[in-house]
Amino acid sequence: MMASVQVACRVLDLSESGYYEWRNRPPSARTLRHAWLTDLIRKIHADSRGTYGARRVHAELTLGHSIAIGHGAVEFLMKHAGIKGLPATSACAPNRRHPSRPPRPVRVAAPTRNSSAPPSRRYCGTTRRCTSLNSRKRQR
Repeated sequence: MMASVQVACRVLDLSESGYYEWRNRPPSARTLRHAWLTDLIRKIHADSRGTYGARRVHAELTLGHSIAIGHGAVEFLMKHAGIKGLPATSACAPNRRHPSRPPRPVRVAAPTRNSSAPPSRRYCGTTRRCTSLNSRKRQR
């Protein structure tokens, strides 16, 4: 082991005493804070049944726990701890979050004739209730 430390220090142009001082140094304040925050993030994530992502965890830390922390720091800590929230779902993506729920029934519109098309052509379409926040805003 000693030979490998000596070789590594020689290759990296470091002193051996500096390496051993670094190895025996107590954890820094930042390291301790990151460990504390990671534990708190794990608890918040578990309390949300694994659904909260970085944005909601950040909101819970800042608003619910009054902790001053940036959004990027929450993302960094969650990524390094391997914590992920559920992906966002749209109103058009049924059953992504709840696979045990049966799919919604598809309503089929009756065949209709287009007055400008030849009489032999029929048009049939399917409709689903598929609204999003953006489409609701456009309708108003």
